[in-house]
Amino acid sequence: MWYNMTEKKETEKQKGRRTGAVNTPARIAELRMLSGMSQQELADRLFVSRSLVSKWETGKRRPEAACVDAMAELFRVPADSILSYRRELLSEISRALPRGLNISPEDLPARIDVFLEGLGTNERRVFVRRYHFLEDLRSIGERYGMSYGAVRTTLSRTGKKLRRFLTEEKGQSK
Repeated sequence: MWYNMTEKKETEKQKGRRTGAVNTPARIAELRMLSGMSQQELADRLFVSRSLVSKWETGKRRPEAACVDAMAELFRVPADSILSYRRELLSEISRALPRGLNISPEDLPARIDVFLEGLGTNERRVFVRRYHFLEDLRSIGERYGMSYGAVRTTLSRTGKKLRRFLTEEKGQSK
């Protein structure tokens, strides 16, 4: 699970077999080709560059949730058939957890609640919209009058604060 960073690392291929996870790069390429589109045509419809579409299809980059939603609408498939939001968000937040943190799933929400109480209103709202309501960055920005970059920066800085908070707390509990 995402809360126990001491578990043996698995390859993405092993994880996919174990969880039945979506192979996002192959799925995007498959849907694009089934629709008879070139990478450039898909890029034009999503207002991104052709090289970004290529990076999605080779697995070098992951599409943002807003692009996944747009592709789902364009290809008339559920967004989760392209990319599993919950898995991606758990992966995203797990990067904020200190290595070696061994905390039970029952205890982690309480620790995060304590952390959230110490944040400013804006940081707390952005964090909760992203990780509790699973909202994409563009929607969060629109909701709070922030640019996409400002939302991304807020989440990055809040993630670093969460890591420090849990690391300091871990050190105090020894």
